[in-house]
Amino acid sequence: MKKLFILLTVTCLMLSLFAGSIWVNAQEPGYKLSFEGGLGEQLKPENAGIDVMAHSGSKQAAKFNMYNIAWAGRYGATAFLFTGLNIEVGAEKNRYVVFEAAVDELAAKNCFDNLASLYLPAGGDWAPTGASVDSLSSLHNATALEFQYIIIDLGWNADAVVDTLRFDVRASSLETSADPTNDNAYNCGFLYLRSAAFFDTLDDAKTYVDPSYVPTPDDTTNPETGDTGFFAGIMLAMVATGVVIMAKKRQMM
Repeated sequence: MKKLFILLTVTCLMLSLFAGSIWVNAQEPGYKLSFEGGLGEQLKPENAGIDVMAHSGSKQAAKFNMYNIAWAGRYGATAFLFTGLNIEVGAEKNRYVVFEAAVDELAAKNCFDNLASLYLPAGGDWAPTGASVDSLSSLHNATALEFQYIIIDLGWNADAVVDTLRFDVRASSLETSADPTNDNAYNCGFLYLRSAAFFDTLDDAKTYVDPSYVPTPDDTTNPETGDTGFFAGIMLAMVATGVVIMAKKRQMM
């Protein structure tokens, strides 16, 4: 009977772990670009004449040379394109993109307060996304070469099929760049981009960044139906507890 009790107790613990696993799942992106092994075919410089990029094997990421170029009106800047996407977007479709990015010590001095983001729909013309100008501001004064996840709300205001996304990463002025003394040089450090992953909702993006993140339940959830995973977990725990209690009673008889 003692062995049976131990077996049933272990079973109870396993069922409890299974119920808990319902809550924590690694969120898969709807679409992902990875530059760990190379630049690939979809990452392009926005302007091949000034936007310099390469692959960093040691950082396993795309490496962008940041610059001040007055005639282009770009300071603490680099610009790049994601091409050949062919992804559906909308208010609840691929709305959030998560950058896995880092900067070196010099690039961290750029303010990253003037992001511009555009998209090219299939068969259409360039249009702005709804991304905030300060979406990448966490890179300012960031720890050198420490990768971080940055969630950008692209704020789509219409459904579309997007072929190309453009990101102009910039400081708002020469004074807010890494080197305010020279307006015509590659003198603003390096930006590293390891991946870009797209998600429908903010909760999905947050779960990707932190698998332990638990979304706040929607107040409109029907209390009679509730969350399937939640009640499944409760039922499993109740069944397991009942089995252990029965085993104890048998042992006492």
